[in-house]
Amino acid sequence: MEIKFERLRDIQVVTLKGSLDSENVSELKKIFDDFLQASRSRIVVDLEEVDSIDSSVLAVFVTRSHDFDKRGGGLYLAGVKDSIRDILDSFSLTPFFRIFTDVNEACKSV
Repeated sequence: MEIKFERLRDIQVVTLKGSLDSENVSELKKIFDDFLQASRSRIVVDLEEVDSIDSSVLAVFVTRSHDFDKRGGGLYLAGVKDSIRDILDSFSLTPFFRIFTDVNEACKSV
């Protein structure tokens, strides 16, 4: 997994690349926890270059999404490929997340 960070106004963009699985779930938890401690609550996760995602990462997305929502923000997904959307669908999570075509659309909408 590769990670790139960008700040657009008060929105934190996290671009992920590669496979998201149990091997890197701790790193993702720490990143989101650091955002919470820094009072950054509007997070756009760019999944355009993500090849696969497993349930452990989805669990982090769900729990941290609740945390960001409580602080007046949210966790927004952008660039979700059909294969990743199929995984979200299989866990009945597609309606749970706010999903955008790309980062620009997400940043305009949040």
